[in-house]
Amino acid sequence: MAAKFHLLSIGKLRDKGAQIIEDEYAKRLIQFKLQFHESKARAEDKDSEGEMALALIKKIDPHAGMVLLCEQGQLFDSIKFSEFCEKLYNGDRKNIFFVIAGAEGPSAQLKEAAQHKLSLSPLTFPHQMARIILVEQIYRAQCISSGHPYHN
Repeated sequence: MAAKFHLLSIGKLRDKGAQIIEDEYAKRLIQFKLQFHESKARAEDKDSEGEMALALIKKIDPHAGMVLLCEQGQLFDSIKFSEFCEKLYNGDRKNIFFVIAGAEGPSAQLKEAAQHKLSLSPLTFPHQMARIILVEQIYRAQCISSGHPYHN
């Protein structure tokens, strides 16, 4: 059973240029297709944001897997990330959510609920950049997995 990947971002992608870039990578996804979800940001209330994100995930699939992006997460190079995505895709979960928390970071509840924690870099990125980087890396993972020359 192949999993379906989801990207849940707390807060909206408002920049049209960033949206164009994200859409370009998303439309290239064949194996690791992504469904996008946005949850309302609550200024300086990461607990409320976390509760809303978890409620949305549970509504879609109470047994979904979660990969939380956070600074304490595991760092991968692109090849290892591709292997990680393959394992998730071919694992026992029907739906896998990659979650980008709000500006205040992830709540303790989100951290506890996540099966995996991922860091894109030791650097901190704005949400718009993190979304684009994550979608590009999922596309790159697909290319590595399929032997497409994009990664070379």
